[in-house]
Amino acid sequence: EQQVEALEALVQGMEQGGMSLQDMMASYEKGVALVKQLNAQLENARQRLQVLKDGTLTDGEGTP
Repeated sequence: EQQVEALEALVQGMEQGGMSLQDMMASYEKGVALVKQLNAQLENARQRLQVLKDGTLTDGEGTP
């Protein structure tokens, strides 16, 4: 939840403007890192749900 809020804050800051190019790039890089972390958490949750659903761990395409 904190990571989503941090990402939203970065986006808001970039949308408001007034940042230097260097600050925008730093915010963008932080945002990309946060998105990667959030995607990893989401994939982990998907796998856990799959295990709960049918007792097997799959690769996301239904292949055990």
